[in-house]
Amino acid sequence: MNAVTVVIGSMCFLMIAYRLYGTFMAVKVMKVKALDEKRKTPAHEMK
Repeated sequence: MNAVTVVIGSMCFLMIAYRLYGTFMAVKVMKVKALDEKRKTPAHEMK
């Protein structure tokens, strides 16, 4: 198997895992109901 194929496959797997883990952390751990891009961050709210 070509090393480039392994590297590309690994990078794709890591990008998908990163995206799914980030969503899991936001929804389950931080109790965010919906990921809203328009919502202000606490730093901007308390300015």
